[in-house]
Amino acid sequence: MSFPRKRIVMLLNNPCVNDSRVIKEAESLAKGGFSVFILCYFSKSLPTVSKKNGVIYIRCGNLLDFKPLWLQKILSKKKFIPLRKITAPLRKITAPLRKITAPLRKITAPLRKITTPLRKITAPLRKMCKFLLLFLFSPAYALYFMDKHKIFVHYFLFKKVVIRLQPDFIHAHDLPLFFAGYKISQKTNSKLVLDSHEMGLFLSNPPKRIHRLLLQYIERKCITNADYVITVSSQIKKHFQDLYSLKNIEVIYNSPSLWDQKKCPTTIRKENAFSKEMPVVLFIGGISFGRGFFSLLNAIKILEGYTLICVGMINSRIQKNIEHAIDEMQIQNRFIFVPAKPQNELLSYISTANVSVIPYEKICLNHEYCMPNKLFESIFARVPLVASDAESLKDFIDTHQVGLTCDSSDPNKLAKAIRQVVEKKHLFEITDQKYNTLKKLYAWETQAKKLLSIYKTLTFET
Repeated sequence: MSFPRKRIVMLLNNPCVNDSRVIKEAESLAKGGFSVFILCYFSKSLPTVSKKNGVIYIRCGNLLDFKPLWLQKILSKKKFIPLRKITAPLRKITAPLRKITAPLRKITAPLRKITTPLRKITAPLRKMCKFLLLFLFSPAYALYFMDKHKIFVHYFLFKKVVIRLQPDFIHAHDLPLFFAGYKISQKTNSKLVLDSHEMGLFLSNPPKRIHRLLLQYIERKCITNADYVITVSSQIKKHFQDLYSLKNIEVIYNSPSLWDQKKCPTTIRKENAFSKEMPVVLFIGGISFGRGFFSLLNAIKILEGYTLICVGMINSRIQKNIEHAIDEMQIQNRFIFVPAKPQNELLSYISTANVSVIPYEKICLNHEYCMPNKLFESIFARVPLVASDAESLKDFIDTHQVGLTCDSSDPNKLAKAIRQVVEKKHLFEITDQKYNTLKKLYAWETQAKKLLSIYKTLTFET
């Protein structure tokens, strides 16, 4: 049965370059007969309006618009030098002075302990004074300063463009865009689809109390008024159902598309001239705080003869710590970092690894319920897994028998699990039968059908 061509506007808080989930969703909906627009952040290196695989990208979200004109001019310059680079030499000059004043700081430490509670009490007042001064100076910048998660900023960034497009559906990605999607959908009389990639209230770096209360209210208001909610794991789905009594909620897994996979010109072993006997441990994705990477480095130190390959990106704030840890452990020859590969070549590239590790720390509910891309990328590359015993990962790995789970915060237990998977590979091998079962349940082609079904249902309800 044919259905009228409808217009979908997706809202996103990045320039949409490597956001594979958003791109796959948009392209699948475009192939399904919808007109799809992605409204995302502005980037100097990318065109403001472009079209790719049937999806129109409009990069209109420029956060500079919220800053005063003189600050915009400074930040927009190509040769802009951050303030911290200017002050770095000054900090080196004043270092001896800080050493002299160190004893004074020890003497005044008890006094600081007394004044700490006072500073906490006066903090909201100080922030309000700063806000009022900024408001007199630049109302838009005052909003930008106060709105830490850019909840309201996104509404003003995208409102005019969305109203001009007059969409039938607004698809908002993650909690910071929920409010913008909800308010604009009311103005345009559009149906609202909310896509929760993660649990915004339960991240490894949780929001402060006052921000948390605001985010809780916004999440409840938006989710209970949405026409459909999409999330990434059955555990998050159950959490939302229990919390908000939702009926229209579906799980769309972060799995790779298999039909457009290409053979990579090289593989991990070929590129690094590794022998077949060399045990290769794989870590895919971004390296950042809370992902158990230091525990994995300690496990590699224990596993003599094993090499760790990281395919992805390193958070700049953690890079120096990683380099220092690698030097201290003396595993420089057994650690290789590879920049992110194209999504359609990744599976072929990583397929020669012995084991893929997901050592997420169980420090928040978001990690407890996560189902990351790397999980599906590994199994579809036929690489067995070792993961933390978080509820969602343990349930998946135990059900399909594609690896082992352990307390990944303990390097000894993690090393033992890695060795067991490598040495007893016949027990965890992803056979053709297992692969076909996993493909039917989790491949992107299956997820795309679920996504199209949601939009077709909403179309006929209009």
